[in-house]
Amino acid sequence: GPGEVYEQPASDFVYHFLGDANRLYVGDDSHVLFRPHEIHLSRQAEAGHQAGEVRDIRPLGAITRVTLKVAGQSEPIEAEVAKDHLSLANLSRGATLYFKPKAGQPTY
Repeated sequence: GPGEVYEQPASDFVYHFLGDANRLYVGDDSHVLFRPHEIHLSRQAEAGHQAGEVRDIRPLGAITRVTLKVAGQSEPIEAEVAKDHLSLANLSRGATLYFKPKAGQPTY
């Protein structure tokens, strides 16, 4: 059914077609796809997290979207968290946030 397609996209194309998707490169040839809300954000470096430089902060009602620049890749990572999320307190452009996809789909 339609639910399966959303949870288990057949391909990158389908995944992108269904809405925003982030692509995080891991290693040489593989990458992980995940949606902006499927992300852990932290102000502190944590195990398994990667650093990103804050490029944009956009309040969108109950959520806030943060655009992160990640070293080593041109595509930014878009993160969406609740507007009162701890990581957003006094956050400004140029700051460093640490992020980790909650559940990604490795694609090879």
